[in-house]
Amino acid sequence: MAIKSLELRNFQSHENSVIVFDKNFNCIVGHSRAGKTSIVRAWGCIVNDEWHDVYLRKGASHVVVRVVLDNGYVIERQKGPDVNKIIVTYPDKTFKEFEKFGIEAPPEVKQILRIYPVKITADYEVNLNLSDQDAPPFLLSETGPMKTKYLNRLTGAHLVDNALRELNKDKLSTSSSIQKSQESIDQFTTKLGYFKNIDILKEKILTYHGNVSKVRTKIDYLTKIRQLRDSLVSIVQQENKIRKTLSWVNVSQNVIEHICSKYNKVKTLQQLAQVIKQIEGVQKVFQKVTQDEKDLLKDIKQCPFCGSNVDGQIFSST
Repeated sequence: MAIKSLELRNFQSHENSVIVFDKNFNCIVGHSRAGKTSIVRAWGCIVNDEWHDVYLRKGASHVVVRVVLDNGYVIERQKGPDVNKIIVTYPDKTFKEFEKFGIEAPPEVKQILRIYPVKITADYEVNLNLSDQDAPPFLLSETGPMKTKYLNRLTGAHLVDNALRELNKDKLSTSSSIQKSQESIDQFTTKLGYFKNIDILKEKILTYHGNVSKVRTKIDYLTKIRQLRDSLVSIVQQENKIRKTLSWVNVSQNVIEHICSKYNKVKTLQQLAQVIKQIEGVQKVFQKVTQDEKDLLKDIKQCPFCGSNVDGQIFSST
């Protein structure tokens, strides 16, 4: 990618200027205040959003800085009190406007221009594509270590330094890991010493296992004996209860028989009492009949059947 031309309108002394660049080398010369610095400032207005009110030509509403690239891209910056935008025209003639961006060009514009700041140190970066008018010649005012860092960045030697730095870190990390691994090996070797008689221990364990099996068999046998003992005790207790019940039943049988005998006698007496009561009732009826007969005979002097005289003493007795 190379710049084909740069167009400035209403930018300081440039009312409408077009600078066409050669693809190899370009040198801009002119007398003082001819507008040489304005060209650099206009470039900075696109790349770094550098802006001062003095950039706007008197009487103009806004400035226009237009860059044409040899790959077909066109980047146009419009800046003024009432306008601030960048218009990108793509090789296929489509375009896109950017109006909201910070103090630097939008990432899309930087990607098209391929202009990025180079980080020299962790807290210092520089744009090698631009230089201020009063800046000293490149590298001549820098210290030796800083020149080395610049050259490393320009040549890519910093990548080798980074690789060596990372390699040293990996080496230290690997050495530490090896040391820790060796310590672990030593610890395991010491622990393995405790198992040098493992075959003997295995035989003892097998012997213990056999003895444990025998003990478990005896424990099972003892458990069964205890269960049988408990069952026997329960049976004996039940037998005692049954014996007590049977002894009570034998005694109760005699008592029941005696009660039944007494009950039969009482029942017989009750029956006799009822018979006596019935007899007494009959006797009372008979006595009443007899009394009625006596009373009747007192009034009868002659028998109504035979006509003979009736003696009052005939029915005096039964």
